[in-house]
Amino acid sequence: MSTSHRLEYSKSSKAPCNGAPPCKGTPIELGVLRHGTVSFTEYGETVQWRHWGCVTADILGRLAKTKLERVPGFRELRPEDQARIRIAVGLKRVDPRDVPESARAPAAAAA
Repeated sequence: MSTSHRLEYSKSSKAPCNGAPPCKGTPIELGVLRHGTVSFTEYGETVQWRHWGCVTADILGRLAKTKLERVPGFRELRPEDQARIRIAVGLKRVDPRDVPESARAPAAAAA
């Protein structure tokens, strides 16, 4: 099985986030920047989506080993979102402002 990446704006609100709890399973809203881990198996292609703010350091490390322009969907993103991705890949962490409310710990959300 091999994997690759995909970046795009959510085309509906149906796909659940595959990030860590508490965000895991929450819907990714229409038009939100998302990252997909694409897996190719003998049965075909599957994509596990997560909010851009739910991307892990491990995923960012793997993105750092690729040319972002070759990641499907990257060139179609708005320039400001391309810049956000480049910065996150360089720092190996997403901007805390990109973390969705659904991914924040309940205590942090109440503060």
